[in-house]
Amino acid sequence: MSAYVQLPPSGQFGGPAAPPFLGSEPPREPLVHWSRRVGMLAILSGYLLAILLRRAEPSSSAPALPENLLELLTMLGFELGVFATVMGAACWLGRPTRHDLYAGHGPTFVRWVLGFVWSLALRFGLGVMVAGILTALQAVLRRSGPAALDAYRPKVENLVPLQALKDPVYLLVVCTVVSFVVAGLREELWRAGTIFAFASLLPSAWSQRGRDVAGVLLAAFLFGCAHSNQGAAGMLLTGLLGLLLGLIMVFRASLWEAVLAHGFFDATTFLLLRVLLDRELMEEWVNRAGLPPEITQPLLDQLSEQFKK
Repeated sequence: MSAYVQLPPSGQFGGPAAPPFLGSEPPREPLVHWSRRVGMLAILSGYLLAILLRRAEPSSSAPALPENLLELLTMLGFELGVFATVMGAACWLGRPTRHDLYAGHGPTFVRWVLGFVWSLALRFGLGVMVAGILTALQAVLRRSGPAALDAYRPKVENLVPLQALKDPVYLLVVCTVVSFVVAGLREELWRAGTIFAFASLLPSAWSQRGRDVAGVLLAAFLFGCAHSNQGAAGMLLTGLLGLLLGLIMVFRASLWEAVLAHGFFDATTFLLLRVLLDRELMEEWVNRAGLPPEITQPLLDQLSEQFKK
């Protein structure tokens, strides 16, 4: 691997084109030393590590999102400010272009539609995975009783105070600001930066697509680890979600499709959690879906106990 990384020519990805050079040879584009990309990757990984360590503290057993609406808005503003500082420092060091971060275009109407479609595909894909895991655990649950299910479900109550979702204003905030800005935009920008920084450090003999996919795998692993407060199942599911979002970003070359897919996915998750607060409605949906009661009833019982707290 060369010690330097060549930057794309000026104007290649939408920037202003360089004026014609009248001398004997064209001016050389600036080179980026590989250590700057290492530094960029270290900053972004360190940011996620700090989140992981904070959530691993004994005092962090409370939900990640506060129950009070004013405290929630204050926390969101603070976290966005911290991330803007971290991402700005990482981009200053690694010097990625908009193209490098898959942001060569804006969130057009078509991409809003595609983002929604991708969110449905993500929901279906993860739903199939969860159904498969629950079916495989059916024999274990029969031997161990309904309480065994608690060890295998994502601890959503460690993410959001469930009772707070009954407040329509609180629900609106988490379905918009939290879902599309704090989760969607912030986390997908982090993912794009991580993929770019890691891929740029891999051997140039690899194909660009292969390096990008390797970056997706690393980002998905780190993303899953950062959700340790949701238990092993939560880490697995968020890691898989991060993997799928990263693949969308790379194969579609679109940051915004991943941002919107993430936002719609989280927003519908919060809405589903709100529906779960209504036990009768949830049982009706489960019966209409034809799901095995020996699997779904213990889950509903566990969720009901959480909602009563």
